[in-house]
Amino acid sequence: MRWIQINASSLRPLSPGARYLIGVSGGRDSVALLHWLVECGYNKLIVCHLNHRLRGRSSRADAIFVQKLAAKYDVDLALGAIDVRGLAVRTKQSIETAARDARYKFFAQVAKRRCCRTIFLGHHADDLVETFLINLFRGAGPGGLSAMRAVSIRKIDNVKLQIVRPLLGVSRERITRRCATASVIALSRRSRSSSDEMCGGRFGERRRSLLRKRNFSKHCCRTSFRNSRRWR
Repeated sequence: MRWIQINASSLRPLSPGARYLIGVSGGRDSVALLHWLVECGYNKLIVCHLNHRLRGRSSRADAIFVQKLAAKYDVDLALGAIDVRGLAVRTKQSIETAARDARYKFFAQVAKRRCCRTIFLGHHADDLVETFLINLFRGAGPGGLSAMRAVSIRKIDNVKLQIVRPLLGVSRERITRRCATASVIALSRRSRSSSDEMCGGRFGERRRSLLRKRNFSKHCCRTSFRNSRRWR
């Protein structure tokens, strides 16, 4: 786990013996996070997976994969399903926004039901950069440009959920490289990340193409991290 440079300050107060939620889409990043948390002794995890019903049989296959993954690591499982496309139409939101809101609402429901108010999510440095760029292009102020945080509190339907992102300082490229050497890639049926799956639209594809340019991505990572600390 040392290679991953896990955020020590975010994990220090979180005893491995306690119960925590973890969001697992079935993509590389969340599967890698699950793998290494279990390696670090976090054995009382509750894997949370929401089927967005956006990809037909593939979405159902993802849910089955996550179910088998939870059994492999001998951890609890909470499954949910929702028609995100229909929700987006009813609420007049983009599919990406509707999916994100549905996921957090699902996490809050599981947190309340299982009396567990902390969840691990697999967001990494590239996700932070993408969020920073989106907010920048939308003209966000300092609060919006602070983007994601390693530890944050989000209130959803009167449930205060503590969100912990241990991989926020690790690039997607590094996660992929280390997953290959640790054989974690074999655990994940999909090589793409969960953020890739849910990042829809023409702008999403453009920003992903832009971030593939290595120097630009690294520069933006440094800048967004500096701004996040400055505007907290």
